[in-house]
Parts: sequence; C-alpha cells; structure tokens
Amino acid sequence: MIQLPKHPIIKELELHRFYKRIVVIGDVHGCYDEMCELLDKPIIKSSIQDQDGKLIFLGDLIDRGPNSRDCLIKALDLSIFGYSEYILGNHEEKHLRYFEHQLKGGKNPMKPNEEFLKVHNEIKECEFALMAELPAAIKWENFIFTHAGVIPGLMFNQPLKGFIRNRYIEPRDGKWIFSASWQGEDGDWKHMPQAVHWSEAYNGNETIVYGHEPRKDIHTVNKTIGIDTGCCFNGKLSAMIIDKETKEYTFEQVQAKQVYHKE
Repeated sequence: MIQLPKHPIIKELELHRFYKRIVVIGDVHGCYDEMCELLDKPIIKSSIQDQDGKLIFLGDLIDRGPNSRDCLIKALDLSIFGYSEYILGNHEEKHLRYFEHQLKGGKNPMKPNEEFLKVHNEIKECEFALMAELPAAIKWENFIFTHAGVIPGLMFNQPLKGFIRNRYIEPRDGKWIFSASWQGEDGDWKHMPQAVHWSEAYNGNETIVYGHEPRKDIHTVNKTIGIDTGCCFNGKLSAMIIDKETKEYTFEQVQAKQVYHKE
C-alpha cells in the first residue's frame, strides 16, 4: 500500500568523482516554462547533458502554477535516471495524504478545493508511489538540503511536519518546539509573540538550504539560505550552484512570465 513513511527519510548524498557541482532548485510550483528556462542555463544544462553535476529539487514542484504535472514528470524523470534528487515538500505531502485517505475508502476528512483536485487527478498511482519514497532531507558534507528547515536541537530527529512546514518555533522548558503560524488577510505570516523564525535561532555548523517561504530574493541568515523566490507569484525561480571542491556558491535565476497565483 502506498503511504507516507512513519519516520522522515534522511538521505546521505555521495557525489561521483566526475561531478563538479550541486545545483539546488527552489519551489517550482507548476511553473514549467520557467523551470525549463532555468534548466537551460549553460551551467545547469551541462550538469544534465554532460553529467558533471547533481540537481536537487527542494520540493513543492506542484500546485499554484499552470503545469504541475509537467513539472512533476520532469523532476521524477531526472531523478529516476540519476540526474537529480527530489525532496518532499508540503504540497507533495498533502497530495499523498489525500491519496491515502482515498485508498482507505469511506469519508475523506480532507476538503480540497477545485484547484487541488485538478492537479491531484492528473497524478498517476505509480507517481504517488515514487513521491512516497522522497527524502525529507539530504545531507552532503557540511550542507543540509530540505524543504522548510530544522528545529535547533532536534535537527534530523524532528518529525516530518518540521522538515516540510517549519516556519516559527518557540522556547519551552529549555528547548525549541514547533510553533503555530498562520497567514493573515494582508498575506503576511503571523505567529505567537514568543515565537521566532527557526533560522534566527539556528546555530549549527551545517549550512541549511531550504525553500518553502517565498521572498523577493535569496534570504541568508545564520548559515541558512532560503531560495524560494516566489516564481508562481510573479517572482523568480532560483537555483543555487555549489562548487564541489571549494563549496563556494553562486545563483542563477529566471523571471516569472506572469502572475500564476495570488498570495
């Protein structure tokens, strides 16, 4: 039976000696044209065609934009043939949960909207099976790649919801715990007064690269790098290029062609 793993899948990445770089790609959200344009950038195209780099998609390939299925198939194909890794995002997880409930029969407790169902019905069972095996995080040397981030003190021991939904955390009994957050009518994320963004409390040695939170540009604080630049909201689709030897990094971006989804 296809189902989400009870414990988050953590993958240790080993690069072949002929790889020159890692290419980390932020939230695509159904923006297939922009995805193809980004993959066609010379240094990224070389990573695929010349097989001298490894791509990592940070999740949320689907929903919001116009071509979710094309984005999903492209990412899965690249993963199956060894060109890339694909990390589980909260949007993939939501579709998997809905699929699980449908398989069980009876009344589905989830109440999706029409937009969700349109995307969901385009995904085949074999693709759900592949999505259920996606890692929640990938570790490579001194880097951690995940969709939403980590809770300081827990790191890889946090529950799945942390890897795919982390935004704010709050102190309790001398440790950090997951804290509720919600989107206000103005579109901004709200949180409890005692809470802080997880990246502000992070003090680890590894550099964490994540997506999940659309911002106008790359967001760097305390060895954390957020690369979701809101392509589906008429922002940009961003890729972080990490040199295998020096660990130095640069960025490639493409501008969205239009507004696909309102915040």
